[in-house]
Amino acid sequence: TTSAATAALRDVFPQRSAFRPSPHRRCSGLASNVLARRSFVSAAIRRRSVGYVFQDYNLIPALTAAENVALPRELDGVSARKARGEALAALEEVGLRAEADRFPDEMSGGQQQRVALARALVLNPAVLLLDEPLGALDAKLRRSLKIELKALQERVGITFLYVTHDQEEALTMS
Repeated sequence: TTSAATAALRDVFPQRSAFRPSPHRRCSGLASNVLARRSFVSAAIRRRSVGYVFQDYNLIPALTAAENVALPRELDGVSARKARGEALAALEEVGLRAEADRFPDEMSGGQQQRVALARALVLNPAVLLLDEPLGALDAKLRRSLKIELKALQERVGITFLYVTHDQEEALTMS
């Protein structure tokens, strides 16, 4: 189920699938203003000023770590060779360069989380939205990755909008 925090995050930064047409064709008044705002925000996401790390990571099982990270750049029209180079650099940033050719089912939950993080970072966003990124991990790994995420935030110098229900996690990230 969707938590209230996740729902709020989706309200702030709505994102539709690129493969689904909008169900809203015509409308007027307040509805058109709301849809115009959503379209503006969706366009900002498509322009990659905002990165997003999903709660369940949304990695594509048939793609390697490097291919998962390179995919958004390839969808932007970047050559496969350049996209792979950028993906490898992003994987290096999160400490997973050596895992570039592994598939998601061959990685731990923490490694999958870092691949999802690298996929968001490869776009060089101004803001990174993290939707309960540590929620599916065990307590020991959560503690370790909280510290890594905070260090990464300071290193890359971008704003993180971090959704969590864990008070200790929120305090660590603030």
